[in-house]
Amino acid sequence: MSMKRFLRILSILLAVLPPSIGWTAGTDEPKLAAPSPPRSSPAHILTHVELKQRGGEATVLISGDGRLSYRIRPLSTDRVIVDLLNVSTKLPHAFEFNDRIVRQIRIGLHPNVLRLVIDLRQAAVYSVEEGKNTLSVVLAPRASAKKSPDVAGLAPFSQGASELPMDHREARLAVPASMQAQSERIPVAAVESDRTLPEPRPRQEPRNRAVDRRMMGQTTTQSSGEVYIAAFGGVSLAQSFTKVHGTGDDASVQLSNLALKRTGIGGLKLGFSPAGAKWFALETEAFYSTPHIKQQTITATGAGGTASTDAPGSHTRVTTWAFNWIIRYPGEWVQPYAGAGLGIFWGHISDSPSSSDTSFGLNALAGLRVKMGQHLVAFSEYKYNRASFDFTNADLHVLYQAHYVVGGLGWSF
Repeated sequence: MSMKRFLRILSILLAVLPPSIGWTAGTDEPKLAAPSPPRSSPAHILTHVELKQRGGEATVLISGDGRLSYRIRPLSTDRVIVDLLNVSTKLPHAFEFNDRIVRQIRIGLHPNVLRLVIDLRQAAVYSVEEGKNTLSVVLAPRASAKKSPDVAGLAPFSQGASELPMDHREARLAVPASMQAQSERIPVAAVESDRTLPEPRPRQEPRNRAVDRRMMGQTTTQSSGEVYIAAFGGVSLAQSFTKVHGTGDDASVQLSNLALKRTGIGGLKLGFSPAGAKWFALETEAFYSTPHIKQQTITATGAGGTASTDAPGSHTRVTTWAFNWIIRYPGEWVQPYAGAGLGIFWGHISDSPSSSDTSFGLNALAGLRVKMGQHLVAFSEYKYNRASFDFTNADLHVLYQAHYVVGGLGWSF
């Protein structure tokens, strides 16, 4: 075969055969893929928390000054815990809402963790949506969530769903695909050419600009506040009858102080703290003690001089009903407090001659209150009592002073 004939055949084949699908001739330099946008730096401050209500759902929008790393988990059926890692805040500690799903949001600072506790009014399921510097926790009632494809696959609180991973990128795996599409758009070039894009879902309702929003910087006046009851018991540290003198015709006779025996004490409390002022509480309490007069030597001083005698002692009991004004630190778990109030004191000496008296006096207290759960609280408290009694049948006036240390358990509603 001649060279000329070979070249003719080759030119015919090149004209007839289709071009290769694996290679394209060209002089352009290969182009590098565009770099992905840099990720935002980690958040250090929680800047904003907002509650939004729409279409039967409640959304807690959490914002920071950077990318939020978090853990989220349900706790029983009435709260969701969101832990933000290495974040602090200057936002208030707790706020309540007039929402049918969310009752209140509490903020507490722990080592390397800022904890948001979302207290619920009813059982619900949750989903998570991530933005650039935001995190949205969407809460839907359990009954309505069964009808929603976005949250139907999420575990209800009663099943104890496990924690999401700490890395916010891995946490997206727990979010339904329809929710991920809202916060992260897929480039059109990444879609295969032989597939058709789904039509966008129509909006279920127009934007309601009058939607009820309550910012974390605001409080609601429709909350009922906290009501609590408690029982306590303890012992006396020191107590005595001082400024002792006679009554009636013997009022000029001065007696030495009367030492009282150590005694136990037991009582009940009932209190109320308004929602708009959790640092303040009003309470009433009643308690009972038996500070018996010890057997001792008593010295009497009068117009005729001074005389001493051995007294056999006497059985004594004191019952107190007090109304207290309390100031306390509104911490999430630990609440130091102090207060004072007016007390009504009933004193009684039972030995002959038997005598009783009722008097107004001072009831002062200070203590530490620790929350053991959503409702159970424990506390330890110091008490000081001061009142005057006129035991007329015994011709005796005394100033009663007592110091007590007590502890107890309470239930918060």
